[in-house]
Amino acid sequence: MKEFMTKAKSYAKVDDDSLFEDIVNAAIEKCENETGKRFDVSSDLFCIAVQMIATEWYQNRGVTTESNIKELPVSVHVQGILNQIALNSDYKEVTE
Repeated sequence: MKEFMTKAKSYAKVDDDSLFEDIVNAAIEKCENETGKRFDVSSDLFCIAVQMIATEWYQNRGVTTESNIKELPVSVHVQGILNQIALNSDYKEVTE
């Protein structure tokens, strides 16, 4: 997992920020919740989805709005990746 965190920091162009690690962990949790599949660090597809979400959240962490948002939006590309993972039986299910 440490190697993945290093790759995620490189992808987001982040040097060393513990906040970014928290954001990556939150992105992993979001992906698992949305897909029902356990995060697989050996899956390029899963890793790029987490990296894209974490980078988006990190870069826009100070953005505010006056309207109520119930969920942080994700790009169409990320949603497509998450849908593909959710439908793929090669990924292990998330279990309690």
